[in-house]
Amino acid sequence: MLSKEVIKDFILDHDEVLNNPNITCSELLVLKDKFYSRFIKKPRITEAIIQRWFHHYLGMNQSLYGNEVMKRAVILRLEKKYKAEIGSQTLDISILKRI
Repeated sequence: MLSKEVIKDFILDHDEVLNNPNITCSELLVLKDKFYSRFIKKPRITEAIIQRWFHHYLGMNQSLYGNEVMKRAVILRLEKKYKAEIGSQTLDISILKRI
């Protein structure tokens, strides 16, 4: 399994690109492919890239690598199981409004 630190370092090395509010899907895919060309293909990098972009887009300044970050009434949460009609469903990224 690929270390979370390797993913974190890659994301932080490309933070300037991910801080662009107008980033295109193509640019996100280039980052994913760049990671895959350096390391092995693991699905977690895609979620990490998108989560970091949301982090910037929503103006959150808390640490990136917690289970959730908040700004006012908005919560950005990583990989959480929620009750479903039958069993539960895991969402990779959730954006919630705190009540």
